Amino acid sequence: MTKDNEKLESIIIDDDENVDIGPTPEVRSPMPEEKEGEIFKKNMYDKLNNFFSDLQFRLNIFQINKKNMDLYLASDFNVFDYIIPARDEYRLSFIIKELLDPEGKHGQGAFFLKEFLRIIDKSEVYNSQICKIRLEEATSYIDRFQRRIDIIIDFDQQYGIGIENKPWAGEQREQIKDYIENLRKKYNDSFILVYLSGGGDAPQSIDEKQRKIFEQQGRLKVISYPDKLKNWLESCYKETKAEKIRWFLKDFIEYVENNF
Repeated sequence: MTKDNEKLESIIIDDDENVDIGPTPEVRSPMPEEKEGEIFKKNMYDKLNNFFSDLQFRLNIFQINKKNMDLYLASDFNVFDYIIPARDEYRLSFIIKELLDPEGKHGQGAFFLKEFLRIIDKSEVYNSQICKIRLEEATSYIDRFQRRIDIIIDFDQQYGIGIENKPWAGEQREQIKDYIENLRKKYNDSFILVYLSGGGDAPQSIDEKQRKIFEQQGRLKVISYPDKLKNWLESCYKETKAEKIRWFLKDFIEYVENNF
């Protein structure tokens, strides 16, 4: 036997001889669902934590900048926080009455009144007639004379507009019916009652059928603070010449936006 054959024979392995190929690789079983859930929750927690940490950082920057700017802008100041600290219906009526008055201290003449008439679709009733605005006028033309209409706009006793201001409270029994009857007797059908509510709700002291009749006759109109009244204030704000009054109207608009 040659040396080459000896070497070949030494490396021949019989069929029945096992070959040691090392340890068998470990076969990993699938990750349990509970474990996957924990990892998912941890990842989500980390993401949310990072998000809110970044949000808090941005909020801190905003507050610092706002504080610096408020030295000049006083963005949180609103005069209505001081003159109407609570739900004061009478004081709101007084402010609206003062703005409507052509002789009011706002100095804008009849412009605010004309804009209000436009908002309630009664522009045609304004002319050169003498106009008087009164607060809390008694219902002296009917038996229940102790009742009082919040605001009366009187055009030389030829046409009357009553405003019942109901930002929060409801009405008393037959209150709106009595007001309409009082205005009818005083102005001989030349009148309208404006029901000003906080959210646009219709008066509850008259039934729906009667209310619709009054509305169709042009004797009753329902408006709300966040809609028609706000539109009126915004229109007045845009055209007001006096800067002091513009700031007052701006605060009034913000008060309406924040409370209704």
